[in-house]
Amino acid sequence: MSLIFSEEAYQELIERVRMLDAEAAEYLDTKACVLNGRVLTNVLACSFIWDCTPQGQAYWEAIDEKLHG
Repeated sequence: MSLIFSEEAYQELIERVRMLDAEAAEYLDTKACVLNGRVLTNVLACSFIWDCTPQGQAYWEAIDEKLHG
């Protein structure tokens, strides 16, 4: 998957995550948007700093692994 930067790409990422974990998608849509370092991209690992979230690094790593099967 190539890295795409746009609001549309980020929304597509949210929808892909929503199929795996609705709470994670809601966080991406509402809370991640206010984190420093957020980048509008289609790649979860490049969207924000995972260990700066209440869920922590392991939570987001597990979702990222599911995204890439």
